[in-house]
Formats: sequence, structure tokens, C-alpha cells
Amino acid sequence: SEEACGRRAGGRVRARWAAAAGAALAASALVALLLGLAGPRHRADGRGASASHHSALQLAAVDAERAAAGLDRKPLPSNRTTPWARLNRTTPCACRSHCRAEGCVEFPEVDVVYLPHVPADVERLDRLEAEYVAHTPCGHCTLRRTAGVDPRLWGTGGGRYAEVLRYGQQLRELALGTLVWAGTSRGMVPVQPSTPWYLRANLPYAEIDERNRSRCAMQGLPWVHHCGCSLSHFVVWMAARARGARSLIISESDGFIEQWWAAFARGAPEDYFPAVLAVLEDAPEDWDVVFLDKGRLGASSEAVRSIDRPCLSGSYALLPWYGKGVAGAALYMVSERFLAKVPELIYGHGLDMVDAWLGMMCSPPERRLHCFSVAPKRPVAPFFEEQRPLPPTAACDFPCKFRNVTATCRQRIEYLMGAQRGMSCETGRVVVYGECSECGACAFGLGACAKRLPARTSNEACMPDASAAEEPV
Repeated sequence: SEEACGRRAGGRVRARWAAAAGAALAASALVALLLGLAGPRHRADGRGASASHHSALQLAAVDAERAAAGLDRKPLPSNRTTPWARLNRTTPCACRSHCRAEGCVEFPEVDVVYLPHVPADVERLDRLEAEYVAHTPCGHCTLRRTAGVDPRLWGTGGGRYAEVLRYGQQLRELALGTLVWAGTSRGMVPVQPSTPWYLRANLPYAEIDERNRSRCAMQGLPWVHHCGCSLSHFVVWMAARARGARSLIISESDGFIEQWWAAFARGAPEDYFPAVLAVLEDAPEDWDVVFLDKGRLGASSEAVRSIDRPCLSGSYALLPWYGKGVAGAALYMVSERFLAKVPELIYGHGLDMVDAWLGMMCSPPERRLHCFSVAPKRPVAPFFEEQRPLPPTAACDFPCKFRNVTATCRQRIEYLMGAQRGMSCETGRVVVYGECSECGACAFGLGACAKRLPARTSNEACMPDASAAEEPV
């Protein structure tokens, strides 16, 4: 709830400013109470808070966090003289410097999918929360921590199988006699009265054996990753649908603003908040999905909307997105229309790897989903094939572990370019991104791409890392 979000403010951001934020929060709360600004308590829903009804106390906590972290030291926008100033009549709603909707479109809830039992995922979540505090007026209070589905834990009663079961049983069942995919060993089988619920619901990723163990987990990588990732997104969609969400941003634990938005939409991190609001105001009424992590990859070159606001550092375009084999679902926004369509889409087409499934649903000629991507208005070369020198990106040095083989993103891309004659940087990056999503922002300059890399005589760059244990995905 809003009050709970405010009370948790000091503990949800990085520990180094927790004490300072707590002191600032206490002072802000006292002032709010004296001024009679603290709103009535709202019933807690267990996780996160809606961005449209933030109480004065909660907003004071967000401003306190930003001030304690040194994030409000730059001059305030001209339309904001105090943290509580309302918008000027001539100021676009998207350019507001606070989280309150006040008659404008609200900033969506951001559902962050992570595995709480994986330390690396918790670290990524902390970094993501710090980014939202740094770059958005809502701070971390618009984030909803959502534990992901981990099929490896189903046999022990964990891994969120209960949620998969609950939402899966809400799906429309296939008619008797309908052929449904039952895995590579069985292929297509007809639905019978004795058919398990997950096949009747056209959700084979939820298959379990007689000991409640996941069939995907028993197949190992990459299947356990595909099942866990896809079912995590499925649970997020169905839960948001049950809550009646009007729009929603889905972020994986590595859906960083500075990595995906900045690299692909070519926007300053500070543009993320107003650009999302502008898209919600300007998008076609029938929009289903807007990708915030793709830019022009997989998109049409013809814009359907121009996204311009005086507070944006640049101009953006809203492009129809057709997939075109582009992988990944690190950061995207869905509408109420999309959430309403999910059960029927799964009824008719099942649920595959979530990024490939979204690409198929968005692809012409059927375009079962109306999908778009936010991109720079001015067409530019993909960032990994620019002619101008690119700054080194930390993503290129990320140790990507795939099928028990560890190598940096750069090494994997170079290996593919050398081993597969004719493979471009773009294709190599997309392939490697499918193995490790953190490699998506690994940027190569045009010179590195144009130079033919000799085929490697050994796979020294991709030797198995025997010392590293497999982490749950």
C-alpha cells in the first residue's frame, strides 16, 4: 500500500543512504502531519503500490530518498518550485516532476521478475531500484517485486507452481479430441477426459510428473530457463489481469533503464519517465504491447506517432513492431487490451518461449497483437554498427554462462563471427543475446564488425567453467 511503501522507503534502497533517508523521512512526515497533508490509510494489497494515488507521506519519502542520495542537487525544472508544486496549466502532463497523476495519465506499475533465492538476481533488483530512484519521480514505489517461477523447485513445493496452477486452471480448456503438443517425446496428442489440466489448458510448460517435478527441469538447460521465464511472465500477466491493471510495465531483473532504454531507444535515462507517459497519451487506442528495449530492432521504419515533449532531451518515434526474429523481453509495457487477450491467445496458440511467442503474436499478416517500439525519431545505424567510436560497454565483458560454458559476451560474438562465415555483428549479438540477456547491450563499432575475424582453431574462449556451479535460472 502507499503508507507501507513510505514506511519501507529507507530499507528498499541501497543501505549506504538508508540512515539519512530515514531521518529525512521522519522530518517530512512531521511536516506533512502538521500541514494536514497525510491522506487516509489504504488497504494493503501485499505488494507494491499504484502510482496514481500516492499519499503525501509516501511522496515525501520518495523525495527524502532522492535528497539523501544526492539526486536532487541539480536545479529543479522551472515548473517545480517545491516537491509539492502542481503542474502549470501550460505544462504537458508527461513533463510533471512528481508521481501524482492529478487528472493526468498515471505512470504504470512496474512488475520486476526476479528469483529471491538467487543472490545475483537480488543484486540486480537492488541496482534496478536504485535506477528508478535516480531517474524517476516515483522512485522505487512504483515497483512490484514479483518472485519468478523456478521449475527446479516444484518438486519441493516451491518455485511458484501454486500460482501457475491457479492461473492455468482459469484458462479456457481445449475441446475433447483437439490435438495438443505434449513434448518432443510424444508430439501431438488428442485431448481426452483423462488429459492433465496443463495440456487441456494448452500450457505444456507446466507439466509435472507423479512426484510433482517439472518435466522441463528434468530436461535441463535451456528448457528449464524457457519454462521458468515464460511462466513467470504468464503469472505476471494473469495477476495484473485479476487486479484490473490498465497498463503495466514488465521488467526482468536485468531490465535496466541505463542498459536497455538508453542503448536501444537512444534516450537519456531521465527521458524514461516522461517518454512512457507520452506514449500512454499518444499511442493508438488499439495498442497491446510497447517495447522499451528494442529501438528499431524488429520494427517498421514508418512511425505511427511522433513522441515529442519539451522536457525530453530528444525526439522519439513509435514504430510498429513485427518481431523479425529479435529476441528478448527485458523491458516492455502492456495494455489492458493485451491482458484481456492472454487467455484466448494461449487457447489458440499455446505459450512458447515468451520472447518468441510475443514475436509470433506481433508478426504480420495476422498481427494478433498490435505491438510497437519506442525508437529515436531520426533513423540511425544500429548502435553496434555505428561509424562513430562507441564507448566501451560493461556488457561486453559480462561473463555469459550458457550450457555450462562461460565466456564474455565479446568473446562469444567474436567466436560466432569467426566460426560462422558471413555472420554479421548484428546476427552474432542477437544469437548471443538469446543465450544471455545481459549481452544485449554489448556494443561493437563498425570497424570491429567489418573486419573479418579468422576462424578459431580451438574454442578457448568458450571452454566449460568446471569450477562454477550451475545457478538456478
